[in-house]
Amino acid sequence: MKLEERASVDDIFVPVTQLFMEALFTKFHEDIAVLWDDMVVGIKEDKKDVTDLGNRVAMMETGGYALEEELESRRWELLELREHNLDLQLHMEDLENRLRQSNIHINGVPPHSDGGYLEGFVICLFHHVHPEVAEKEIVIDHTHTQ
Repeated sequence: MKLEERASVDDIFVPVTQLFMEALFTKFHEDIAVLWDDMVVGIKEDKKDVTDLGNRVAMMETGGYALEEELESRRWELLELREHNLDLQLHMEDLENRLRQSNIHINGVPPHSDGGYLEGFVICLFHHVHPEVAEKEIVIDHTHTQ
């Protein structure tokens, strides 16, 4: 009897084990499918996030390039303005030198020469030194004695 009992237990045990294994495999397969779906959704979300970050980086790079170009333009503009400023300073210095050079200092003029009319005396003096220049062409802004 023990053989018969044993045979019947094996007959019962094998199908139960097989059913149990099939149920476990089905459950395992379903769990894997759920995990797979969750991973796919997560990957899609991560892909979207990475794409968004990539787009933001591209926009920032474009903005950075635009700022870099603007900065370079401003540097050239500043350099040109500095050169122009230097040119103006040199021109101002030249004009100041010419102004100083055009001032004429005549020493030894008697205080009451030509009846006290100093400007007339200076015009006569210039006309005497350069007779080719007419007296009416000589323009004097002001004269003073020291």
